Amino acid sequence: MQSFNEWTDKKIKDDNLYFFKYNKFTNVEIVEKGTFATISKADWKNGISVALKILGNNPSVNENDMNKFIKEFKNLRRASFHSNINRLYGITKEPSTNTYMMVLQYVNQGNLRDYLKKNFDSLQWSDKIKMALDITRGLKCLHSRKIIHRNLHAKNILVHSNKLMIADLALFKQLAGVESNSGIHEMLGYVEPQCHKVVDYVRDKKSDIYSLGVLLWEISSGYPPYSKIPIHNLVYNINTGFREQPITDTPSAYVELYEKCWDDNPSLRPTIDEVFDTLQKISQQINVNIENGSKITEDLDKLDINNESNSDSINQNDSKSQISKTKNDNTDKNKNELSNILSEIIQAYLERNKIGKTKSFNFDTILEKYKSKSREIFKYLIKNTSTKHYEVMVGKFHKEGFGTIKNEGVAFKWFMKASKNDDINGHYEVGYCYFYACGTEDNDEKACTFYEQGANKGLNIALDSLAFCYKHAIGVPKDRLKTFELYKKSAENGYVMSQYELARCYQNGIGTQINQKKALKWYELYQKNSGTVYASHRIKYITKELNLSKKNW
Repeated sequence: MQSFNEWTDKKIKDDNLYFFKYNKFTNVEIVEKGTFATISKADWKNGISVALKILGNNPSVNENDMNKFIKEFKNLRRASFHSNINRLYGITKEPSTNTYMMVLQYVNQGNLRDYLKKNFDSLQWSDKIKMALDITRGLKCLHSRKIIHRNLHAKNILVHSNKLMIADLALFKQLAGVESNSGIHEMLGYVEPQCHKVVDYVRDKKSDIYSLGVLLWEISSGYPPYSKIPIHNLVYNINTGFREQPITDTPSAYVELYEKCWDDNPSLRPTIDEVFDTLQKISQQINVNIENGSKITEDLDKLDINNESNSDSINQNDSKSQISKTKNDNTDKNKNELSNILSEIIQAYLERNKIGKTKSFNFDTILEKYKSKSREIFKYLIKNTSTKHYEVMVGKFHKEGFGTIKNEGVAFKWFMKASKNDDINGHYEVGYCYFYACGTEDNDEKACTFYEQGANKGLNIALDSLAFCYKHAIGVPKDRLKTFELYKKSAENGYVMSQYELARCYQNGIGTQINQKKALKWYELYQKNSGTVYASHRIKYITKELNLSKKNW
């Protein structure tokens, strides 16, 4: 038997576990300490925040369990590129404590429980159905890959930019040496009765469906399930068939769905595909009602989720709409509109590579703006091969899942085509893919090679990325002078994050002499340009030091 650390050390050499060097992460701070794991927040490249999940070191593990973990880890990492699953980037190792950590996407709005507390009063039924669909899409992806969550509840459904994503899969507890039924007392209301009735009951897909049904009720009510029942009576109540009551004004079709999900008999629960299809029908009906100005709950109460004629009615409306839409697609007016939108997206992308992300500018918001037309825009792009930066944009759309299925492997191939055609943005994107193991292997040396190709042609985002590598000795030897020169060139060209980094170089004497006046100048310019990092405290500190020095002089 080997310890988890010993086994992982070996597997990193033998298998591609997407291992990232710990020195890639900065500003690491603990944000949560739980029963099974400690979570820290850290900064990664280009303003990306990640969560580092420290896991308990299982004292001994057998080869069979570890091989199972390898298979599930790789499968989960591929699934986690889905927008409704908290992204698993890979693993890292904190050298001073010899501790392995999962590298996960950091979310900006906490968990579903907290989100509902803060925002429930402002939610419309269209919002609630969207939330239900978000969770269902994520679970649909997991089940399609034969991954069972086993522990769904409102605290491991995370919210990022108003989008829900599934987190904290059983894989992580497996690493920590936690049994599949461990922790059921923590969130009893989401656990199916079989776990209490059958010794050593193994949870499966139907177990996830039960938990999903409880989540659907929670979204409709805004309250934790069974919050008024004493904990010592809860198991008895659930086992004898007690369930939460529907909330006033909840559409009957939605009530019928979650009641099927939490049926005591697992065989009577729907599959995840059936749940998804039903929610889609409800969502379509809501959209029709909103367009017609009718009352949503009244019309949805008439919607029988098992009635095909109702579905046909909706489909007929969709078909009529699609015919009208198709005719409209053929008009010159629509083509001109798509052309203008595509030009705006490309310009925004180029601007991002020039100035970076700021509080007032984010390329993602441009894509969100045109999300409803994304499919049309993507089709238009594919047909117009003469579009400027064509290969890069096709790759970008695949990488972001804009108008097409998200596929980072396909995106990488398009970025490589762009790079071979000497598109400087293609050089950067290939470097990014190698740096973050995005659609390809994690290879810091190759990342730096491609970053350098873009930097040599003056692309700001590539200059900034290469400077980061020289600063932290990632893929290249540590070089303080190179770090300073690259940040300086990028900052002077208008890349906002480089302006902050250049100020730090002057303040701390990185690759240059300490010069507080120049540091203050660049911090102030950075703040004026709406940089995303808080710089006011640095400006105040340097201003105070300069004034004190002037007074003493």
